Amino acid sequence: MFDPVPNLEHVSDLDHISGHTDDEVVFPLYWVLHLIGGACYTWSTIAVPLRRWSDDGDACALLSPAVGYRVEVVYYFHAAFYLHYVASMLSITYYSYVKPTFFADEKADTNQVVQLAPP
Repeated sequence: MFDPVPNLEHVSDLDHISGHTDDEVVFPLYWVLHLIGGACYTWSTIAVPLRRWSDDGDACALLSPAVGYRVEVVYYFHAAFYLHYVASMLSITYYSYVKPTFFADEKADTNQVVQLAPP
C-alpha cells in the first residue's frame, strides 16, 4: 500500500518518491521511449512556424486575424517552453547517466546510507 507520508530515516526512501532508478535496463529504455515522444515535440516546434509563416499560413491567418495572429504568441511561448524542456532533459541525462557512468569517482561510496536527525 502506498504511504503518503514517507519514512525519512534513509535517503534511499526518497529515491522511490522521485522516480529515481539506477537500473541498467529501465533508465535507457525509458529514455529512448521518451526520446520518441520528444521527437514529436521537436517536430511540432519546427513544423508549426514553417506552416504558419508560409504564404498559405499568412493567407489562413487573414481569414480570422484575431485567431490567426494569436498563433504567433502561442508559438513563442511554446518555443520558450521547448527550450526549457530540452535543457531539462539534457541535465537529467547528464546527471543520471553520463556523469555516474563515465565520470564517477571510484573513491566515492554510492551505496552509503545517511541517517537523518529526527525533527
